[in-house]
Amino acid sequence: MDHLIFFEDTWDEIDELLNGNKAMIIQGFDETSEPHPEIVKGDVLYLAYDRGRNGIRARAVAGNVYYSRRLTREESYELIIRNQDKLMLPDDLFYRWAGKRYLLLISISSIEPFAGRTGHEIKLRQISA
Repeated sequence: MDHLIFFEDTWDEIDELLNGNKAMIIQGFDETSEPHPEIVKGDVLYLAYDRGRNGIRARAVAGNVYYSRRLTREESYELIIRNQDKLMLPDDLFYRWAGKRYLLLISISSIEPFAGRTGHEIKLRQISA
């Protein structure tokens, strides 16, 4: 399955993935019920900044995907610390995700810049529909 993932452009995470400086992405949730797993190993991830206004920047393939069970604050911190060598989170992003009840960790098995190749272009109006 294909997924569109948005990043805030403040932290340049897509560029860090493309440069090989990081190999995993994270998302955190505070819902009272466990999030439903949607991304699985082998899924294609299209990565964009700023809600996609500047187009899709990269195409990646998900490696291992980890959906946590409900975590305590301490367990959440520990999980991020154990994966920090792949996440490479700056302090502000570390504290943004640490302490969340549920964490989603996605390792990236391959990534390439997305240049809107013929037959693969995703138009912004399709994204927002």
